[in-house]
Amino acid sequence: GDHRDLHSFPTDALPIYRFIDLAHISKQSSQIKLLESLDLSFNSIRLTGPCSWSPHLTELSLSHNNLGNGVFKYLSTNFKRLDLSKIGITTISQKVLSQFPSLTHLILSSNNIQVIPLNLRAPVLQALFIDQNAIAYISEGVLDGLPKLETLVAGKNPFSCTCDSYWFVTAMNKSLLPDWPLDYSCST
Repeated sequence: GDHRDLHSFPTDALPIYRFIDLAHISKQSSQIKLLESLDLSFNSIRLTGPCSWSPHLTELSLSHNNLGNGVFKYLSTNFKRLDLSKIGITTISQKVLSQFPSLTHLILSSNNIQVIPLNLRAPVLQALFIDQNAIAYISEGVLDGLPKLETLVAGKNPFSCTCDSYWFVTAMNKSLLPDWPLDYSCST
């Protein structure tokens, strides 16, 4: 027989396996004892029904799946780290954040979020990534409900450089912003 190694096959001859059903994945992953982290990025995930996540699972990446705002009701309250970048989220709210009392890291990069609400409360959140969204300005006081925040990545947004953004440029604690000033510019 032909004795070629895997690298000699053309890539289009190899089967492509993608995860699809989030409810099924959650059920199967909950059978893996002590599983703490799961990366389901770059798949074709669908939200088909209720999920049953293991209490041990605290980190989940669903980045680069077309899931939208509905994804939050399928996630575990035990999650500490969530990567929801590029999944089609258009809004974030206090109602959503309150579902995750242990959340320390939230990555919402490359979505279509336009506003960070003033009433956000996440007492243990340490890192928030909201870069490459549709945010025109970050309101003064928006970080008041995030007392443990150490990292805010908010660059590459279409900032409107008006009086609403003045406090951000002058008074905002820049030590929170690892991408300052390189990734911040005015679109209008």
